[in-house]
Amino acid sequence: MITLYDSVISGNSHRVKLALSLFGLPHKITPIDILQGEQRRPEFLALNPFGTCPTLDDDGFIIRDSVAILVYLARKYGKDEWYPREVEAETRVNEWLMTAADGIAKGLGMARYIRRFAPHLEPNHELSVARGVKALGVMDAHLASRRWLAADRPTIADIAGYSYVKRAPEGDVPLDPHPNVCAWLARMEELPNFIPFPAQK
Repeated sequence: MITLYDSVISGNSHRVKLALSLFGLPHKITPIDILQGEQRRPEFLALNPFGTCPTLDDDGFIIRDSVAILVYLARKYGKDEWYPREVEAETRVNEWLMTAADGIAKGLGMARYIRRFAPHLEPNHELSVARGVKALGVMDAHLASRRWLAADRPTIADIAGYSYVKRAPEGDVPLDPHPNVCAWLARMEELPNFIPFPAQK
């Protein structure tokens, strides 16, 4: 049985929940309240010494990074339509996985984290916004001539990119200037078994 140690406020965790749902993989969720420091408890650190969410346990095989988890699930469970094996196609997906881990998470994700959960990091907000806006601009131009980020169908690159882009306004980054990104978000939300990333008030 797959067990996902999940933070409900984390876009990284939502990526994995979304993949599990879209892939139709049975799983159970163990919630971790990172605002209360549950990720620093000894029993959780025994699973993941970095103390981060998400962490996935697949019958004793532990994985501690959201992008690594997406790759693992696609390969382990034969979801080649989501992560192609042909080297050029795989590389295109990998490019956008790296963007999701860098400009999207460190830009849009961090801007949201500062605004919603970490006001003491306010001096870093402007830089995070700038990184996020740059990523959105590149995405919007890229999506002007295609429906999905890395292929002619959705892949794990789209799953990885969705969550923090969707909640960019929570970090004071508007999406209206990026109509192609908004259309892509809408396409993601129409996928069978899609699950939303809850807004934070």
